[in-house]
Amino acid sequence: MLAYMSDMFSEPVADNDTASGYPPLTRPDSYSIEGLRALVAETFGADGTAVAAASSEALATDIDHSWESCEPLSAMIRRWIDTSGRITADLLRDPEYQRLCALSAPATHLHGDADGDALICVDEGVPDAWWRIAGGGLGALIDDVVFQALAERISAAHGRLAVIPHGGCGAAKYFVEQVLDLSGFDQRQLDAITISLVRLLVDRLQTTLPNLAIEAGAPIPIEQLSRPAGYHDAIGIVCDLWSGATPAHLARLPKSFKISELPLPEHDLNPAARTLASLPGQLGLCASLAFGPFGFGGRFSVEAPLHIMLVHDATAGGIEHAEHMARLALGQLQQTGNDTNVVCCSLVDARELRP
Repeated sequence: MLAYMSDMFSEPVADNDTASGYPPLTRPDSYSIEGLRALVAETFGADGTAVAAASSEALATDIDHSWESCEPLSAMIRRWIDTSGRITADLLRDPEYQRLCALSAPATHLHGDADGDALICVDEGVPDAWWRIAGGGLGALIDDVVFQALAERISAAHGRLAVIPHGGCGAAKYFVEQVLDLSGFDQRQLDAITISLVRLLVDRLQTTLPNLAIEAGAPIPIEQLSRPAGYHDAIGIVCDLWSGATPAHLARLPKSFKISELPLPEHDLNPAARTLASLPGQLGLCASLAFGPFGFGGRFSVEAPLHIMLVHDATAGGIEHAEHMARLALGQLQQTGNDTNVVCCSLVDARELRP
């Protein structure tokens, strides 16, 4: 992972994906679900036969072993919240908390620096970056409102901006199979499609933000993620409500999916864009991964739940917004049936995360 990070801006992505053997996607006539569906089907030859990775006994055993090291941390946070009502700096400084966090192998951290910033997926195994959107922002390819909101946010990037795809991306799989309604792809094809879709997004962003150096960063192979290749080991979902917290600050929280809020309307988005770009939608998507067969699933419990952490600034408006988003988040979890064995500890003051 460290080798990858040092080369993130120095290894431009080639026009042809020689590793996958597929040509790049051409620029569509219009950015729409229908247009992208036809483009992906033509380039990658979807045959309509679903290819699913079946959960195996060996995989379940691996997840059980991983849970053995993660359950104590989840339980400790749960007990702390019962006492204090929220995550505080005292918890983050607790030696036992720090020891348990180290055991769960948190993600490598990719901070914005002199070289530039990064837009990357919400996956718990990718490096931390300033902007974390499902699939690296794929929802912006199918909805103009989402695209404009994303462009507005990243216009504040320093120097260059790398949009970085990764292998085994659950959000990209959702985009291909549920949004574009295409099946028949194995993981190698899905990874190649993810890279091609990110390149399309970069192309569109470059056109809209010509003064910002935007590029497709080197893809992260699934083997280089700081999580197991076959499943998700996040015990939480961190939602950054544009709090001012840096990636280094958020890194003090337990290993989690991480979502950066976009300024989007709560209505008037198509359902697919809402799932991939709105904060409640992305939270629901992450929860479905955490509770699914390739997450800790039924191993979560009342005593050791999935933790939802909404990080806000200290202003009255920030607290009010966090409370509002907490209600929306719980509503989303109820709609998807993932509201059991969840603690929405919400309201994490960004100041508490500073070392």
